[in-house]
Amino acid sequence: MSEAITVKIVGGDWTLEIDADFTAGDPGCYTLPNGDPGYPPTGDELDVTGVTLHRPDAPSVDLGEILGELGLLECDRFVSMVSDAVYAKLEERQAEAEDDRLDDIEAARREAREFPL
Repeated sequence: MSEAITVKIVGGDWTLEIDADFTAGDPGCYTLPNGDPGYPPTGDELDVTGVTLHRPDAPSVDLGEILGELGLLECDRFVSMVSDAVYAKLEERQAEAEDDRLDDIEAARREAREFPL
């Protein structure tokens, strides 16, 4: 399942806003339950859908098409920078979801103490 994600990379007086679709890979399976050979894992997929440059002294510029035409969206350094930012954002989302889950558990425990059966 694909997940839309937006990350911002800040440098000096500019901000690069990158929109991407992230699809988590499949861990694969060594052996199926019936004993048949399994299938290999697949890697994560990251598809950059938009790149916008924001500067305080100039209007925003859509760089996605320009970078695509120049082949820079596939550049190792750019891909690495975007991947690092996306994984950091995903870890942040995961931590927030875990915090929410723990808050829900604590609220349920408080409610159970306040209103016993």
